[in-house]
Amino acid sequence: MIRVVYSSSLICEPLLYAITHQLGRLGITVKKIPEMECLTKLENGEADISLLTPLAYAKSKGQILLVEDLMIHSPLDGKNILLFFKGDLKSFGTVYCQEIKKENNFEKFLAELVLREYFELDINWQPLSAGFLTDSLLDQLKVILLTGELAFESLNQINTYIDLSEEWCLRTDLPLVQNVLCVHSSFRQPEQLENIRNSLQLGLADLKNIAENYARTHLQGWEFYHRLLSENYQYSLHPANLESLQQLFQYMFYSGIVDYLPQVKIFES
Repeated sequence: MIRVVYSSSLICEPLLYAITHQLGRLGITVKKIPEMECLTKLENGEADISLLTPLAYAKSKGQILLVEDLMIHSPLDGKNILLFFKGDLKSFGTVYCQEIKKENNFEKFLAELVLREYFELDINWQPLSAGFLTDSLLDQLKVILLTGELAFESLNQINTYIDLSEEWCLRTDLPLVQNVLCVHSSFRQPEQLENIRNSLQLGLADLKNIAENYARTHLQGWEFYHRLLSENYQYSLHPANLESLQQLFQYMFYSGIVDYLPQVKIFES
């Protein structure tokens, strides 16, 4: 039985959708857990395959390998790291953000990177107690960062926002790699990766069904999620993905997020 773990719900669905609907036949179990737990379980042998964020991969101990053709990237606006604001952004030093749970570490890191490096803002972060964005809340707090699913849900509420994932892509002229499929260096079942590749092809062909299922328990209509998956995220091999990862790793190292410069290590099947 092959065990797969992941943390980013919606954007990972095309990769995993067919697998989760054919568990018995493929012999694969899939479980959603917090971001850094995905790394821990892969390193200690409790998972065989994991979809890791670049930050989780960067914190690995050197025994984790990337599957180069199974990465999820946003070529421009990922819409999952949104800075909502009213007034002149540069006049505010405080940003309110939802409680950053373990599964949002990478998105918070990228927000800090973009605001510091490209907007030259020294941010004082404050917790946001409210669940969903409202116009009156933004009037009161002025600048609010929302990430992940909460960013997706709030997107149509307020029109004044900066997509920080898009800013990163524009400033670096690179796609933003958001998830990478990884295995341990001891992994010896490449045929299971082929099952995931097949699952991805089936998922991409059935994005409408994925979006409709997701919309049943979330705020936006299925058309929004379908457009997001089909237009804002890509699942095919991109020649700049490795350069994107290396750029992110350099920022992580020089900002002290990791103690050494992470190396990109590719699984050779």
